[in-house]
Amino acid sequence: MGASRCALSLCALSLFAVFFPTGCSRRAAAPPTIKGGPGGSYGIEKALAERGPDEVSSGFFQEFEYAVHNGEFSLMVITDLTLSEVIGGGSGGSSTGETHGHWKIKNKQPLSYRCTFSTDEISSGQLTIGGISKSLANGRVFLVSTRDGVMTDVKQVDAPLVRAGLDPSPEKALKNLVKENAQVRGFLVAKLVDGLKDKQATRRNDAACFLYKTEMAREIEAAVLIDLLKDQADWTALAAAKGLWDLSKHEAAVPALVEMLQRKKLSIYARREVPKVLGEIGAAAKGAVPALREALKAQDEELRAVAEDALKKIEN
Repeated sequence: MGASRCALSLCALSLFAVFFPTGCSRRAAAPPTIKGGPGGSYGIEKALAERGPDEVSSGFFQEFEYAVHNGEFSLMVITDLTLSEVIGGGSGGSSTGETHGHWKIKNKQPLSYRCTFSTDEISSGQLTIGGISKSLANGRVFLVSTRDGVMTDVKQVDAPLVRAGLDPSPEKALKNLVKENAQVRGFLVAKLVDGLKDKQATRRNDAACFLYKTEMAREIEAAVLIDLLKDQADWTALAAAKGLWDLSKHEAAVPALVEMLQRKKLSIYARREVPKVLGEIGAAAKGAVPALREALKAQDEELRAVAEDALKKIEN
């Protein structure tokens, strides 16, 4: 009797397992089939530069990180870290579409991020950086503010990113983003203004060089630029004068450029740019003609060439 009761009990358990499967028998959910693509980092200055010289790089901003999934840019992480603060970094991904990256910071903990996807839709992605999590459904651009190498804030921007299939270049993706989105552009400009006000000449110079090469000086208030016209750092007065002219055709621009051309201590790369700006100003730069004629006597062949070209544009 006891044996038949045991058999009945086993039979009942088997039937229960068939009709009411337990959690132990479930298969693990399949990973999302999101398709990963190229990703990595790219220099902010290199992406935004509109003019030379190529031989000079400010190193003001550290590279931004980006990732591509399902054939389009899925995210972009931009920090205000500078090249001098970072000693290394990297990024990577997995077959499930997960992506991650980090910046190694001098004498500080690394700044890391990780993005995972719960489905095959990019909008299901969840990015975590510095203990803060953000859903990609609310935007794919992240602006990370730091102080002394430590993250202080992260802002999420809902702005369209160029499809990788149409334009796979992270350079053009960032350039388009900065051009079209005031919040992203303002994030970069605010850090540059801080740099322009720094007590260290090298820091001011780096910020000014970035502004000059990217033609973003026009984004800065005229009062700030005017204060920089007599700065002796190589690029500061040049960027300020160019920005003032682009911003409002300010009358102080040409005299400042003439003064730069006559300086004894000025890097040859910055000196060569002065006639180029005067040439772009054109007839309104007639006051610079004597200084440009003097530049025609310079030993540097390229300086003589750009001075001659500027004279033609001013006098014709």
